[in-house]
Amino acid sequence: MAKSFSIKIGADTKEFNKSLRAADNQIRTTTRLGDALTKTLEHKYDAKTVEQAQKQFQKALSDTQDKAEALRKQLEHMEKAGEIDSNQYRKLETDLAKATIEASNLEKKIESLSKIKVDQLSKGFTDLGGKIEGAGKKLAPFSAAAAGAIAGAAKLAKDAVAVGDDIMTMSDQFDMSIKSIQRWQYVAMQTDVESATLLKAMQKTQAAFGEQATGGTTAAVKALETLGLSYRNFDSNEEMFQAVIDSLSAIDDQTIQVAYATDILGERFASALVPMLQSKDAIAGYIDEFEQVGYLSDEVVQQLAELDNEVNKV
Repeated sequence: MAKSFSIKIGADTKEFNKSLRAADNQIRTTTRLGDALTKTLEHKYDAKTVEQAQKQFQKALSDTQDKAEALRKQLEHMEKAGEIDSNQYRKLETDLAKATIEASNLEKKIESLSKIKVDQLSKGFTDLGGKIEGAGKKLAPFSAAAAGAIAGAAKLAKDAVAVGDDIMTMSDQFDMSIKSIQRWQYVAMQTDVESATLLKAMQKTQAAFGEQATGGTTAAVKALETLGLSYRNFDSNEEMFQAVIDSLSAIDDQTIQVAYATDILGERFASALVPMLQSKDAIAGYIDEFEQVGYLSDEVVQQLAELDNEVNKV
C-alpha cells in the first residue's frame, strides 16, 4: 500500500517526531472518512458504502500498525543509546500504548461493518422466508415437487453463501441473468433434469445461434432455420434458449422433436431434455410456480457471492 508518510528511525528525534505527526494526520483523516461513510449507513444501507468504509478503516489500521512498529524500533534504538530515562523515551512509550488502543478500535469498526453486511443478508433471507411461507399456504394447485422445494428452504438458508456464489458464477459463465438461472434450475428440478445438464444445453443453443450468425451451415443451423428461428430476432441468450425450448416443445411428433433437438443440442443433451420437451404447457406452469415460490434477488446473490469471497480470504 502506497503511503504519504515515512517515519525515520534514528538519533534525530526532531525528524522522528515530525514524521510521526505526518502519520497521525493521515491516520486521523482516513479514520474520519470511514466514520463519515459509516454514519450514512444509519439512514440507508448500501453495500458499496460498507465496502468503501471498510477500506478506509483497513488503511487506517495498516498505517497505525506501521506507526506502532516504528515506535517500537525507535524505543529499541533509544534503549541501545542509553536514553531509557529520558522524557522522549517515556513520551514514545505513551504513544505506543495509544497506537495499540487505536488499532484495537479500528479492528472493532471493521468487525462492526462486517456484522452490518451479515445482518443485511439475514434480513434478505427473512424477507425471502416470508414469501416462501406465503407461497406454501397456496400449495394446493402446485405440483408435488413444488412442495419439496418449499420444504428444502431451510437447507437453502444453511448453504446460502455457496448457493449465491454458484448462481453468480453461472450467471457470468452462461451470460444469463441471475433470475433466469434460478428459473431454469427450478424447471430442471421439476422435470427430473439435472440443472448442470440444462445449463450446458443452453451453451449448445448459444453456439448454434453463433454459427448461424457467422453464416454456418451445420445441422444445428439448419434445424434452427427449419424451426423459423433466427439470431436477429432475439436480444439475449435467455430469449434464444426460451425460443428453442418452446419450439421443440410444440412439436407433436416425438421422432421429429428428438431429431431437431439432437441437431441443435447433440445426442447426449437432447435425450436428457426429452422429459422437459414433452409439454410446453407444463413448462409454462413451472415457470409460473417459480414466480410464486420466490427466488433470490440480484442484490442478495451479489452480497452472498461477495461474502463467499470474504470467507475464502479468511
